[in-house]
Amino acid sequence: MLKQSPSRNQRSKGFKVKHALQMFLLLAICIWLLYQLKHSHDKKAYEESSAKISGKMQNGHEK
Repeated sequence: MLKQSPSRNQRSKGFKVKHALQMFLLLAICIWLLYQLKHSHDKKAYEESSAKISGKMQNGHEK
């Protein structure tokens, strides 16, 4: 009778779980970075537009 080594199967499974966890973490970080870039771009655009509006109001161009 041949016995299979259970440690080899466990190590392989653990390796797959570790890789899956690393891939999930990498994906989560990428999504977070994209969110941060978009959020900072939107905030910058909002600040620029509000500065233009307040500048017009201070110069008396308000209707």
